[in-house]
Amino acid sequence: MLQQIELYNILINYTKKNRSPYIDIATFIDVLEKHAKRRAEEQPEWTIWINDTSVKVWDELSRLVKENKCELQTNGSETRIFMYHFYTDLIKAAYQSIDESADRPFPDEVSLQITIPQNQMELLYLQSDFNAYLEAQSREEPKIPIVKIILPEDAGEILVLDTMIPQTLLDAAMLKLRNYLRSHGNKEYLQHKLSIQFPGKESQLKNMFNQILVRPLDCAGALKASGDFIYYFWAFLCISIKTDIEKKKELLSEESAVLQAVYIIEIMNNFFKTLVVKQRERELAFKELELKLDKPPYLFTLEAIAGFSDGKGIPLLGRFSKEELEQYILAKITEHTENVLPELLIIREGEGGRSFVKKSKFLPLCAKLLVDARPKIKKAVLKRWVKLLKSHRREAAMDSDKEFEKLLSQYTAELTPTLAAILQDQKLYMVFEELERNQAINESFRLFNKGILIPPSMLLLAKRKDLLADARIMLPFWYNFPFIAGIVAFFRNLKQNRLRKKDAGSGEDEAGEEAKDGNEGLQEAARKIVETYVPQGKTLDFCLVEAASRWSKLLDKKARQNLIEDVNLLIRDRLRHTLRLQHNGKVTANFINTLAAKIQETPSLMQISDQNALRIYIQLYIIKLMMNGKI
Repeated sequence: MLQQIELYNILINYTKKNRSPYIDIATFIDVLEKHAKRRAEEQPEWTIWINDTSVKVWDELSRLVKENKCELQTNGSETRIFMYHFYTDLIKAAYQSIDESADRPFPDEVSLQITIPQNQMELLYLQSDFNAYLEAQSREEPKIPIVKIILPEDAGEILVLDTMIPQTLLDAAMLKLRNYLRSHGNKEYLQHKLSIQFPGKESQLKNMFNQILVRPLDCAGALKASGDFIYYFWAFLCISIKTDIEKKKELLSEESAVLQAVYIIEIMNNFFKTLVVKQRERELAFKELELKLDKPPYLFTLEAIAGFSDGKGIPLLGRFSKEELEQYILAKITEHTENVLPELLIIREGEGGRSFVKKSKFLPLCAKLLVDARPKIKKAVLKRWVKLLKSHRREAAMDSDKEFEKLLSQYTAELTPTLAAILQDQKLYMVFEELERNQAINESFRLFNKGILIPPSMLLLAKRKDLLADARIMLPFWYNFPFIAGIVAFFRNLKQNRLRKKDAGSGEDEAGEEAKDGNEGLQEAARKIVETYVPQGKTLDFCLVEAASRWSKLLDKKARQNLIEDVNLLIRDRLRHTLRLQHNGKVTANFINTLAAKIQETPSLMQISDQNALRIYIQLYIIKLMMNGKI
């Protein structure tokens, strides 16, 4: 290990002496062997390089290459060593004592007596490229470690490492400015010159100049938190110094150094000022976003939040990035203390649907949705019960409070899925409990009783008996007289029975004669209208399977198949019955739509949630039956 370190140190010293990172191996071995012989008498550790020098050097080089401390390059028969860190070590050493070099310009290739290949450094023009480079630093993009900055107005060049930007570079500039004020004794002159631009702020100006002379490195920190006075102070100071120096035909070393420093301070002053302005705009934009979240409809998707705009219609997303918005929302939904929910809550709707609501607006949102849902659900139940009563039928929900609550829950899920998701969300109780602890809840809006959500009928202000009474009022007058209603029902049932018997008898007598002609006519009619229901590029069977998958959502495969088969059987019976009643009727798309709507009104089918998909399935299955002639 000692030999390896020793060789690396020898290589470093050799490159420094020759001012080049490239070492010819043959020449180096010869020099090393001679040098070792001369130094061995005074320093015995050099004796290891006297004998078998070439073998030992190659052996140690292989280890250094594996550790990425150097590289072997071959050009024909010649092999040379390239020392990776030569240029960076040289530049780093040049900035080791920035206070001592404050009277000299920044390091460049001339002062360091080196020539760096263009592919080993990044070239930046101060006025056009530097701001973009500073912005890219925050993204941690891979960069070339050596940076060459070209200053304007023939002010020279600066070599610096990327890790020294901006802090070390700015510190060095401040030290050069302090040296200039001290050596030229022009502090009072510049202070008086700037007082014209800052009337009434002589005390602040004096403090700023004293800080430059006494604590110049603190000035760099203050520059990053640039306020209005600091920004204008540095802007006018840099302009004043540049104006004074540019009047001279020949510049001293100190003047060249401060001119470079002024350019660096000026560009960074503008950059930090821009950052502060952007930060203020970003903070104001997020405050505006907070106000938007406090307004109806209270519940917003991420896309809706990203589309917020201010009072002038200007999108807020321009003042913060989408990544910053996502980080803001992530912080709002995760930051919380013990027994206190985050400020922003998530509401999940359907499969993968996600919306956000402020905790303070969670209960108002629930109240708003309940107010909107009550008339819809009452109307749906009323319509359902009127149809049942007209058919002289009843259902359990009309007589049982328990079944009535189930019916209300079913319609809540179908008609207002967002409200259903909120009522089933555990966060609703947690928000309610937290507000109740803080005594910030309205007594008239209590959703829970002893930790249990109150029944749907209380939430929706729907009473079973009242709805049933309303349904009866909407019926024809004779339904209110049991005797008359019974007679009407009797004759209606009698008529239906006769029609069924007639259909059965005529079916037996005329089946042989009319089945063939009738089926052919139906098939021809179905072929003409099938394109109306089946999109181009799809088949009838594919559309049937697709529609069935949407309305038949039972998890058990056998139960799902039985449900589909029952629906198919119902459709076949109703189609057969309808065709017999209107034997000479023309089969059109309107006929299919009307028949499908009537079938869909069957009470058992009305309980299926996706009524739209069910209607499409009924229409398609009717067409399939007619095309196959199996009716």
